[in-house]
Amino acid sequence: MVSDPDRHITDIAAPAVGESFRRSPNVSTETSRRYVAPRNEHEIKLTEIWKNILNVPQIGMHDDFFELGGHSLLAAQLVSQVKAQFGITIDLSLLMVAPTIELLAGKLHQSLQKDQSHIIVFREAGGKPPLFCIHGGGGHLLDYRDMIAALPNDQPIYGLRASDVNEAYPETVEELAEQYLLEIQKVQAHGPYQICGLSFGGLVAFEIARKLAEKGQHVGLIALFDTGNWAHYQNLSPAKLVQFRRTYMIDRLKKYGRNLIQGRFDEFAADARQFVTSRVNAVLWKISRYACRLVNRPVPKFVRSNIVVFSAVGRNYVPKEYPGRLLLFRAEGRTAEYGDDLTLGWTDIARDGVVVHQVPGSHLSIMRKPHVDRLVEQLDQYMADAT
Repeated sequence: MVSDPDRHITDIAAPAVGESFRRSPNVSTETSRRYVAPRNEHEIKLTEIWKNILNVPQIGMHDDFFELGGHSLLAAQLVSQVKAQFGITIDLSLLMVAPTIELLAGKLHQSLQKDQSHIIVFREAGGKPPLFCIHGGGGHLLDYRDMIAALPNDQPIYGLRASDVNEAYPETVEELAEQYLLEIQKVQAHGPYQICGLSFGGLVAFEIARKLAEKGQHVGLIALFDTGNWAHYQNLSPAKLVQFRRTYMIDRLKKYGRNLIQGRFDEFAADARQFVTSRVNAVLWKISRYACRLVNRPVPKFVRSNIVVFSAVGRNYVPKEYPGRLLLFRAEGRTAEYGDDLTLGWTDIARDGVVVHQVPGSHLSIMRKPHVDRLVEQLDQYMADAT
């Protein structure tokens, strides 16, 4: 099997050592410096959870999760502990609009497990057409945090998060795109539409744009952030497939060898663990889904995860022709097997061509500072055209 163009979506992005996320616009510097003690049972419980996760002795109700050292891996622990303490499953993306205990406690009162909306409002102010950001393979929107902070203040921005795959999971990219399109058009009834997606989210963003074009709506911007067209790589000619696999194996062996020679055993172990886990989970999902269909039973919840489900959905997606221009922001750190294909398999899909912009960084680090500043600088030029 060809390695997936977006294989790194199996990692939930965490900032590098010493790197912190930018402040949420919901919290002012003056407010965050003034200590406010918890005032009710929910705030007390959340404070204890944060102390345990962040290893911070004192946390005020206005302190920002990310400024205290939080990142998406710790946020995942927070979600798990909130579920255990409150019986409510919150979305990781919620921390972008409720990054303090005061705000998060308020959201818990709203019984989020009953809220079926996929829309997360990041910024409503501004006269420009909104930018809609589609979640990646993790199902959340945390990877967009630095990009949102870097975009102009008068740019309205909305995100679309995933549903809990433990309750229901999508069968196809087309199904997801149809769901999200209905919610997008409740926010913006007519074009020009501006849509972007990272990794797996780029597939969904592309399909949303294609559906809008079918409806006769104007799509001013469709941007994919390091998204590969998996169908292209699954249908390579035998000769190209052999070359692709050979380059893939040589590149990985060199990487693993460098880590061993230079004593980076933790990186070697992490790569090996990711390689084995992702493939075992993929096989387990495929077998479980097939077996459960035979006996007309749902796939067990312990087999499901956003990464596993969306990876399987993405591999089965075959994009149809798009009657417009496609923007691809490709990571310069893309692995070697994609080196001779700048468009990552999108060449014949967009009728008006694919405009490729190289962005410093890896598959996920292009969305974090300092690389995201370059991405936003390039993206903003097209958003001005769209308006």
